Amino acid sequence: MRAASEELRKVSSKAADLVSYSVCDLAVKEEVERCCGQLMKESSGVDILVNAAGVTYNKLLVTSSVDQIRKVLDINLLGTMLLTKSIVRQMIRQKRPGAIVTIGDCTLFFTTLSHLVFYFR
Repeated sequence: MRAASEELRKVSSKAADLVSYSVCDLAVKEEVERCCGQLMKESSGVDILVNAAGVTYNKLLVTSSVDQIRKVLDINLLGTMLLTKSIVRQMIRQKRPGAIVTIGDCTLFFTTLSHLVFYFR
């Protein structure tokens, strides 16, 4: 997360009046709400949300722990839904068009049977 945060800082410094971002743990509802609240305070609204976060473990299903499976689902599925829900509320209040882009994982289409636990999307 630290590397992604640094890269976002570089991008936003070049386009400070166009880009806002915040870093949070998508698996924690309170952090998602804090993150969205912070963005709303710092900007004039939300025009585009890009959901691109995701985690996976390069392990076989039979060697994956319940905690690993839960973490993947909490971030990849629940986190994306919580973030989208929060941003959609703001977009509706703005009464202007917006866009939501969710970037999926291409391994969903090119995976082995043993790794399917991580691709319930």
